[in-house]
Amino acid sequence: MLARLRHCGGMTTHHSSPSVLRGAAQLLAGVPYLLNYRPERSLVLVGSLVDRARLGRQDKLQLPVTMMLRVDLPAAEDVAALVDQLASPVRLAVRERGAGLLDPLLLLHLFLYDADDDLAQALVPAAQERLRAEGAEVHAALLTRDGAYRSLMPEGPPRDEAAGAAVDASPEGDPEHRVPAVWTPLPDPSGVPAVADLVLQGRNPARSRADVAATVRTRDERAAARTGLSIAVQDLDDLGPDPLPALETLGRIVRGEVAPTPHDRAVVAMSLADRWVRDLVLGHWLPDVFTLQGLELDAYDRRLMRSLGALPDDPSDGLHRLFRLSGAVPVDWSAPLLTLAGCLAWRHGEGTVANEAVDLALEADPDYRMAQLMRHALSHGVPPWAVRRRAEAA
Repeated sequence: MLARLRHCGGMTTHHSSPSVLRGAAQLLAGVPYLLNYRPERSLVLVGSLVDRARLGRQDKLQLPVTMMLRVDLPAAEDVAALVDQLASPVRLAVRERGAGLLDPLLLLHLFLYDADDDLAQALVPAAQERLRAEGAEVHAALLTRDGAYRSLMPEGPPRDEAAGAAVDASPEGDPEHRVPAVWTPLPDPSGVPAVADLVLQGRNPARSRADVAATVRTRDERAAARTGLSIAVQDLDDLGPDPLPALETLGRIVRGEVAPTPHDRAVVAMSLADRWVRDLVLGHWLPDVFTLQGLELDAYDRRLMRSLGALPDDPSDGLHRLFRLSGAVPVDWSAPLLTLAGCLAWRHGEGTVANEAVDLALEADPDYRMAQLMRHALSHGVPPWAVRRRAEAA
């Protein structure tokens, strides 16, 4: 059975100017920092959109990363199914993100971690053939094992016949960056300037994916029991807690302004169980993804949204606090908090964190609709911008 696709977001920084990773080898060195953990037995796909007409020019290109996906490597006999699975997000990126280009082409880097030779030799040609039909070209393919890498395209960079130009593995198209077909030590991250920017953001490639999952799944059962007692007391009131102070408290918790008491955790969890309140939170904190356009919001709804305040400047800080909060409420009440955290992680490019949060939400409540919708988006590699476009077009 194939693992789900993991949409990992784009290669972005918090700085005013983008970092540049020059060539496939530097990009390979940067992948663990972009993922924020060390991939193991994985395929990582990185794609950049370009207009085919630009490839024939002599000017140097710096291509932004349009999409980044990670998937567990399958057995060699399941390669065709994996490539078919990749086709949907690739097609979506070309169709929607390339809409402003005359002749969009998605240049793909494929990085295979810990793949055996049979799998590697089967996957690259299958991907070249299948993804070309979706408007993409496998630009470079690298196999990495034990601190070294080699090209899986020894014939050199793929040639784009429409442009009549060789597409090199570097963003600038400089032939000196071609990757040899022999085993070569991975670049030292300290010698890659763009990686330094990611280190300053607190990216941690020393973690494994299991470490990421453990952070999401950490629970404090003693605190959860106390929260449960407070929920039972709140349940004695037929009207339930007032969501206005509850959302104000949620905002303060996420910004790290208050250490939540059992009562705080109880009223927040109970308020978010109201799906209308939860949607107001998503619309306020993620307005570029979850549009409230067309909804009839009254004055109280707008007061609720204002009471939340802003997210912290560093979204990862807010995520960590949300996970601590979800781990300190009874499991039966945790799905809305986990789904909210998953949506925030997804919006900010933390695809692995988003997947773990949504998985855990569905374990707590398999019928929780928003978590089901998020699972569909993540499983099909749907990026946040596509959800907004579809909602506005509906």
